[in-house]
Amino acid sequence: MAINQLRRDQFLRETGRHVVHFTWRELFYTEAVLIGRLTATFTTPPPPARDWE
Repeated sequence: MAINQLRRDQFLRETGRHVVHFTWRELFYTEAVLIGRLTATFTTPPPPARDWE
């Protein structure tokens, strides 16, 4: 399962998308920290998409 997640993350990054992981604990107990991480991630340019040719 973890290998599939890593492959999916790599694919998303190669297609120019951000990848963010967080836990339920972070969501419910440290939401301010999580919001800061999400804001920082999505206010930066995404990684360059891989040239598939």
